[in-house]
Amino acid sequence: MKKICLSVLTLGLLAAASSARAGDVKFQTRNFDGEFSSVRYYAGTPLEKGADTDVAVVVIHGWGGGGRRCGDAEAFAASAARSLRSGERAPYVIAPLFPTRKALARMKVPAEGLAVWNDSWSRNLAAPGKAEDDWRGGGDASNMQISSFEIIDHIFARLGDRSLYPNLRRVVLAGFSAGGQFVSRYAAVGKGTVRDGVTVGYIASSPSTWLRIDPKTPWHYGLKGRTRYAKDVQDEQVLANLSSRSVVYACGEKDTKSGALDKSLAAMAQGENRFARFRSFMRHVETFPEWRKNAVFHVIPGLDHNGRGVYNRPAFFDFIMKGGKDGFSVQVEKDWTRTPGHVSVEWKDGKAVWTVEGYLDIDARMPMRKDALFWAASNTKGIAAALVLTYVDEGKIDLDAPVEQYFPQWSEIMVVEKAKDGTEKRRPPKRKPTVRHVLSHMSGLAFFPQMPIDQYSVQELVDMAVKQGLRTDPGVKYRYSNWGIDIAVAIVEKVGGRPWEVLLQERVLDPLGMKGATFWPTKEEQARIVVPYHFPKGGRKPIRGNGVNQFGPNVENRETRHAEAGGGLYATADDFMRFFYMVANHGVGMDGRRILSERVCREWYRRQTPSHAKTSYSFGMVTDYEKGEISHGGAYATFGAANWRTKTFRVKLVQKCGRPR
Repeated sequence: MKKICLSVLTLGLLAAASSARAGDVKFQTRNFDGEFSSVRYYAGTPLEKGADTDVAVVVIHGWGGGGRRCGDAEAFAASAARSLRSGERAPYVIAPLFPTRKALARMKVPAEGLAVWNDSWSRNLAAPGKAEDDWRGGGDASNMQISSFEIIDHIFARLGDRSLYPNLRRVVLAGFSAGGQFVSRYAAVGKGTVRDGVTVGYIASSPSTWLRIDPKTPWHYGLKGRTRYAKDVQDEQVLANLSSRSVVYACGEKDTKSGALDKSLAAMAQGENRFARFRSFMRHVETFPEWRKNAVFHVIPGLDHNGRGVYNRPAFFDFIMKGGKDGFSVQVEKDWTRTPGHVSVEWKDGKAVWTVEGYLDIDARMPMRKDALFWAASNTKGIAAALVLTYVDEGKIDLDAPVEQYFPQWSEIMVVEKAKDGTEKRRPPKRKPTVRHVLSHMSGLAFFPQMPIDQYSVQELVDMAVKQGLRTDPGVKYRYSNWGIDIAVAIVEKVGGRPWEVLLQERVLDPLGMKGATFWPTKEEQARIVVPYHFPKGGRKPIRGNGVNQFGPNVENRETRHAEAGGGLYATADDFMRFFYMVANHGVGMDGRRILSERVCREWYRRQTPSHAKTSYSFGMVTDYEKGEISHGGAYATFGAANWRTKTFRVKLVQKCGRPR
């Protein structure tokens, strides 16, 4: 039972009665007054006596606990005092007990007159029992109709009594392991209230299983068959509660042992160990945007199944004392089968909703940051296309003009056909490749090897394309090629009389406020470039990699590297946000400045590839006219999409080598 007692004492680390010095506080077993007198709790002073404190912490013990006196409370109270900052009062800590008969017998505590619960979820770890009499799910005591969740309601109500706790401003319900199961479910269906002006937070850490929004799965894992306490809480209200309550979900990154772990089929579907189940739970929450928006996930580096190691961290203490969420982030292997980290931004209800998670550099343990610099790769194409369209808007470039109108050498371009014996035959194309063709991958140009892709200027590529020739007649087949967009911006150089990247800066990047976008990040900016990783199969640890010149040395050197329209840009999430806002807003940027006319935008939104082509492509971007969406991704998993009908957008930036993206 020593290990069980530890989970009760863990938040004793934060416990010191404000009326006593650290080290003087003695936690004692007490009984509630009134209708709950059959239930015991640990506390330094009785709940009913009140305390001159402004923060209260309600601790939920672990599996099998709830009967043992915690005799080391004084040491934990002293540790709490060391965590306090100048002017802070120590929290009032109360730990309600939900004993089983077996636990009471082991402690030699008489069960007479006490509420006793079953551990039905744990009766058989391979096939847990019903929820009605298990304390972790709000079940009733086995010998009387008292729900474990009603005890929390009672505590909240007593803490809300202004005559007893006049200075109270915050209450936190926290649980580790089985206590984490309890807290995560109370956060979903709990009815307890404190009083106006008192904030409530929740900490659920390292449980055996997590609650999911699944009406068809039993309450141990989902929402089916809820206890008497929770039966009248509708599924919609469960989601509303989880979306509006401040909950920190936590787990140690080394909590990977399978001892005393639920091994039922439903539990194993969540993962083979607690950390795997935590990662799976994060993926589940991500499917509910409103829940995800308010949830805080925290992976604790280097920690196994250790309650003391959870609660003695500064971020948790700050959350308990202030309610702030700074210091929490998923800083380690959130999910080795997916991403090392990402920055996402979505435009909703007239405002940007941001998510910043994981690592900028896993090996260096550098957290992801909002201003991280991503290699945009092929997301550059849509931005380059916007530049071309500014000239279309002014009548200086004709979409249906043949490329040879701007580059006479293109009058000599040929279609290269290969015979079965490997010989090549060249013939004139049946139609001239146009500006529209090169912007939409319909020119017949192949995706010629370009490693590194930035070793040639766009003017050099114009001549090289003539030598390489076309692989199909223009306008016949969709064939993805970086060279097409390069030829298009070479036309911009010809018309504008200056380097295309200079014109891009003046006509697109500066007007939209894309201050981080660059082809040549400085040494200082390179420190913010997200490191790409390759993810081996089987969820193994990712491997650092790059494979392209964009992550090599001297990327700031303008003499050795050219601005490449097919995929050479670096940009931040803020840059992507501003670009896709303009695309969704019919050519008008976030500051109200118009970049493109609505006429040109309508042409941009329209499909340029023939109906028989699998890909619905426009100018530098994929388009879905039915949905009103235009989008593009990059080779290393950057992605952005704008909806011109709803005037919304979403951006998710990752740096991941290989597939799946």
